[in-house]
Amino acid sequence: FEVERIIESHKTRYWILFVVSAILGLGFSHPLIFLIPGLNVVLLYYGLTAKPSHFWLKWVVSNALIGLAFALLFFFVIRFQISGGLINCWKYAFPDVSRFGRFVKWMASSHLAILVFSFWSRAWIGDSTVAACLIFLLVVIGLSDFARQKCIRALIYCLSPLALTLIAAFFHRYPYGGNRLILFAVPMLAIGFAQGTYRIVTILYRQRYILSITVICGFLAFPMLKTFYENLIKLEETEEMRPVVNYLQKHKEKNDKIYVYYAAREAFKYYYGLNDMNVIVGGGHGDPKTEIDSLLEENIRIWFVFSHCWLEWHAKTKSFFIEYLNSKGHLFKSLEVTGASLYLFVCPNHRY
Repeated sequence: FEVERIIESHKTRYWILFVVSAILGLGFSHPLIFLIPGLNVVLLYYGLTAKPSHFWLKWVVSNALIGLAFALLFFFVIRFQISGGLINCWKYAFPDVSRFGRFVKWMASSHLAILVFSFWSRAWIGDSTVAACLIFLLVVIGLSDFARQKCIRALIYCLSPLALTLIAAFFHRYPYGGNRLILFAVPMLAIGFAQGTYRIVTILYRQRYILSITVICGFLAFPMLKTFYENLIKLEETEEMRPVVNYLQKHKEKNDKIYVYYAAREAFKYYYGLNDMNVIVGGGHGDPKTEIDSLLEENIRIWFVFSHCWLEWHAKTKSFFIEYLNSKGHLFKSLEVTGASLYLFVCPNHRY
């Protein structure tokens, strides 16, 4: 927004607002680093064509301040968040360049996943690939319309965040694809998506295809209506941690250990807390066998708390835990509710 105001009036206060909003934005959302270079490209394009007075001095000073702020943020915060386990967890989101065919397949599936994750409910229709292809078509139409109108700024806004994120994925520094960490690019993609939709509706309106316009509008409005229905009318539940904690507090013994699966950490912390010395939070990116074996060495009763069980990855991890624990001793299923579950494991040598 501030970049557009700079282009419109080139006043110093807008440069100051641009710097301040960029620095504060980096603190709240680190992926903003993928958006700022695109904004600077737009400013460079403006400076080369319009050639306003003192532009280059303001551009250099502004980016020096933003660059310094990011360097400090990286040195004091971001570098401590980088871990081998996290990079290993993102392997699926890095380009597969072992073969050209695999790379093409990865590129196609990643971009379709971005569109589905960003614009489409997973329960829309049976095959989300169809939805992604339709959205992709609208985005392409929108971007081509910008090119036809020589709206270079809009093209840069839409494409630069994805391009920079893809480059980071090549260097195994940031995930790419249908991941919530890519949501910072959604507003930019929405520009192309909206322009493509506008283009199609305009053409149909000129041809008086009212029925087609109605179908398209209904098609695009369905996700909002579905979300409204689920959140305000149906009130669909995906996870219930409170009954799990209530059952645990009622049946646990004084020296029982409580292992909290890492995905259940925040919900468990809200209802039970993590100050109890007997509560152990799982690492999430390590070897589950190592964590389990270290717990079983104490020959005690252990409660295992799981959540996010509707997601395939967490469901598989939970199944692995159950199978491995059953091979080690006695596992008693205590409670299973929507999206969460609780199991009690009693070590073979434990004395009641």
